[in-house]
This record gives sequence, structure tokens and C-alpha cells, in this order.
Amino acid sequence: MIRLRPTSEAFEDVRIRVRHAADVEGFRHLMHGPAGSSAGAEGEDGLRLQPNASGLELSGRWQERPHLPGLAAVTEREPVLYLAWESRATWDGVARWYRGFLDTLPKPPAAVRATAQELIADLPSTSLPADRRRRAQLEALVAYARTKIRYVAVEVGVGGYRPTPSGETMDRRWGDCKDKSLLLIDLLREAGLEAYPALIRLDGRGRIRDEFPSPFDFNHLIVGVSTEGLEVVDSDPVADGFFFIDPTQTRGSAGYLHRDVQDQSALVVLPSDGRLVRTPTLADSNVVALEVDLEVQPTGAADGGATIRLTGDFASSWLQEVESSPPAEIEDRLRGQG
Repeated sequence: MIRLRPTSEAFEDVRIRVRHAADVEGFRHLMHGPAGSSAGAEGEDGLRLQPNASGLELSGRWQERPHLPGLAAVTEREPVLYLAWESRATWDGVARWYRGFLDTLPKPPAAVRATAQELIADLPSTSLPADRRRRAQLEALVAYARTKIRYVAVEVGVGGYRPTPSGETMDRRWGDCKDKSLLLIDLLREAGLEAYPALIRLDGRGRIRDEFPSPFDFNHLIVGVSTEGLEVVDSDPVADGFFFIDPTQTRGSAGYLHRDVQDQSALVVLPSDGRLVRTPTLADSNVVALEVDLEVQPTGAADGGATIRLTGDFASSWLQEVESSPPAEIEDRLRGQG
């Protein structure tokens, strides 16, 4: 993927030649960007992608632009050129590639199995319907993975893709998104819940290109739990038979999914194939509501109070701020916003 978005200087001339033999299987490309970025007269601001005798040629001029955050493929304000040499240009192929990392990991040790059983041991076993009992088990195991295992990002070489074995993550009590997700998957499976890794992009703006199968636009890993036999409600992050959970979140129930992984294409890595699923957009998942209860006196004075109710990402951000700031500073900030 070549991002063509200079922010500090203009390109006087851009010329990239991609040469390949006609019989190279699987060579593919995709030019994506703003209108006019792939066409234009010579000397004009614009980039042109066209075949030539040896392959493809990208050429043209691109003037200096202000920095625009987010992935160009979704903002559509900056051009991106995708190139790949891969004969299995399918999402199943990407899933098989990632499953190769998982297949090298050892089976969960007895400690992981024991922890899963301990976490669900005190939950009602017969007084609840089966689907509600499974939901209670899900909530307990998700809470453990989110709050008892500290998130620490580790992306060195192949470690950016291969998870740490779940037993090691549980022993050391920290891990990155892959480690926390794999641990949660193993815990859920020990409790009889089907769960799978789901490659996704964590990005408030960017989206992967569904028509260009590749693992390299993904930057995050979450968990897809089968909804079969599981109690779900309308507000849950469910799509195509999967309940999506991000173990790196530290707050909220299993039904709370951060907005930056909502409405994203997630590649659920199944035992035999891969399934590309669009995560849902959750209505009313981020709300700020103000309730005022006042009794007005004949003199014009008023007595009462006001309540601000926060949900979703707003609530999570506010709680984090409260925990990291002294009370006097928080009060001053609130009064200033009032």
C-alpha cells in the first residue's frame, strides 16, 4: 500500500514503474483516492495509473497538501495505490495465513481451564434459562479478561501478528490485543462458548478495502462469539451470527463496543475458512443527557439540581479523567464548562 499524501513538500514529479511478466499469477492493483487523482493532463496536479509494455506506470504531479488525518481509503481526500502479488487473493486465504500463527501455539494449560471454571462456578446453574446462563458466563469471563489482564502493546517483528500463548498471558497478567483476545477465546471455549479471533481495523475514520483482500490494513484483534444459544438484546454488537467483544476495553459490559471498531469489516478466522463481517453501528451507544429538576420561587430564585448521564465512550473517557485528576481540578473544569 503506497500512501500518496505529501504534507511537508510538493512532488515535482512522481514516476513509479511496476514491472511484471504477463504470466505472474495473482498480480493485482487498486487505485483509490479523490476524484481526478488517477487522471489529468500532463503538467496538471494529478496522478495517472496506466498499463505500459512491462506492467503498470504511475506518473504525474502532486502538490503540497495540508495534513489530513485518517486512512486515505475512507476519507477519499488522498490517493492510495494498493499493489499485491498473491495467487490466493481471497479473504479465506488471509484467514488461512493468520490461522498458521495460531496453529503453532500450544493448547491452553490446566491453569486456564481451572480459571474459566472458577469464574463461572458461582453463577446460577439451574435457576436461569440456558441462553441467559450462557450470557452470565460470557459477562464473567469478559470482565476478567478486560480488568485483570493489563493492556500493553507489543509489536516487534512477527510478534505484531502471533499471539502469546494464553497460559503465559494469564501468568504475567498483561498482553496486547492479540494476547488478551486469545486468552478470552480459550476461557470462553472452556466454558462451552464458541469464540474466534477477528481481525479488524481500530480507526474512527479508516476502513479496509473489502474488494482487496490483504492482512495489512488490519491493526487490531478482537473476539467473535457465536450467538447460537446465547441471550442477546437489540443493543448488543451482533452481526451475521457473531457477538463482537474487544477485550482491550477496560469498562462496560460485554455489550459495550468502542465506536472505533463499530461499522468496520472484521475477518472472523474460523477453523476451515474466514468470514468477512461488518460490525454493527450501535444506536444510542454514546449519549450525553442532561436532566434538570428545579422548583422556581415567586422571587425568581430556584432550588434543585441537575444530573448529567453519560453512556458509552463518553462515560469511559470521563471515568478515566476522574481517576487521573485531583478532585479540585475536576470541579473547576465542570464549573468552567457550565
